[in-house]
Amino acid sequence: MSILNLAGQQLDVLVVAGDSVKFNLTFQDESGNAADLTGYTIKAQVREQPGVDPAINFQVTNNGNEVTLYIGPNLTTALPAFNVWDVQLVSLDQTEQRTLVRGAFRVKAEVTV
Repeated sequence: MSILNLAGQQLDVLVVAGDSVKFNLTFQDESGNAADLTGYTIKAQVREQPGVDPAINFQVTNNGNEVTLYIGPNLTTALPAFNVWDVQLVSLDQTEQRTLVRGAFRVKAEVTV
């Protein structure tokens, strides 16, 4: 039996409370070429659990097929230890939406304050 996975790539994230979080994601098409994200908006959020209001909206910078996600240190301090996150591609006319990346977003307590 074959499975068609449309749930997005699993990517778990572990951060320390009070640290800023910044990382890049590079998207490719099925052939390994740079994905064309023209005509789409990238959204990324962290929530305590699916279906609840977002705890954090990532600051998103889109540069071709590379997307930079950023959260400031004051925002990671407010997060509980266990969360979920995802990155979605949304068409400008809002008729298409696809989850590209999803996973757990865990926060460890900081030591130095």
